[in-house]
Amino acid sequence: MLAHRDACKDALALLGAFPLVCRLASLHSANPLVMAQMIGLLVALTLRHPDNAVAAVDAGCVDLILKAMTDEDMRDAAREAGPEGRTGLAAVQRAGCMALRNICARCPALRPPIAALGAEKVVRAAKKGWPSSCGDVGSAALRDLGCDKYND
Repeated sequence: MLAHRDACKDALALLGAFPLVCRLASLHSANPLVMAQMIGLLVALTLRHPDNAVAAVDAGCVDLILKAMTDEDMRDAAREAGPEGRTGLAAVQRAGCMALRNICARCPALRPPIAALGAEKVVRAAKKGWPSSCGDVGSAALRDLGCDKYND
């Protein structure tokens, strides 16, 4: 909950939250429940904070998000976990869309490099594969990435 307070967001960023999230996520990259929480932290830290969005990109968080949204090992682990795993996968997709949206919303200069990483394709796949979880946030992410036909 601390990451929802604006003053705390800046303090966490200054203390190195973004590289730490990337390191921790690499230890748990096949666990969708953990990854959803890690990406959820990025969502909170980047909401309405363009400096934090830049810091997240610089730390490699966009790569982390896109990898989590497309990770086959995570999908395999989630299938083995049953319904809880599927819920975790949906949460990763939703959080990923929200994080990408927050990062791009107030930082137009970040849009081209993030698009160059293949974000549009990943978000469109999330919208298609998880429509009830990602329809709204996927459209918002595509819009803020500067994509055409973001509601399709």
